[in-house]
Amino acid sequence: MKSVYLAGHVNAEVPETLAWRVEAERSLRGNFDVISPVRDESKCTLREIFMACHMHVMRADLLLVMLNDFGSPRPMRGTFFEMAWAWERHLPIIAVTEVGEKTEDMLFDPFLLSTVTVWKSSLSSATSHLIECWA
Repeated sequence: MKSVYLAGHVNAEVPETLAWRVEAERSLRGNFDVISPVRDESKCTLREIFMACHMHVMRADLLLVMLNDFGSPRPMRGTFFEMAWAWERHLPIIAVTEVGEKTEDMLFDPFLLSTVTVWKSSLSSATSHLIECWA
């Protein structure tokens, strides 16, 4: 069974950054081994979190990345690292970005244009695509 890593912004103060992963895992269960970076990080150093994310991307077959920041003020640096690691391994990257004020900018960003394999406008269309094309 192929594995899919759920990349995207993580901010415990913004519940939506965590909730989409629950929905994605529920949709993909049975078709993929789902790897999520969300775990109890209260006892981890920042370096341990970084290294764990790297290890998870290294064992994944695909990357499902949520590019919405859900209004979080923190930049998505970790997400871009995950995408770069996946790109370096030639992994398919399925990106979700819902229509909004930043969508236009994302669609013309050279980094995103170079790394994303497939763009989807909703999580449900992305998970359906993964099941239909990659399971």
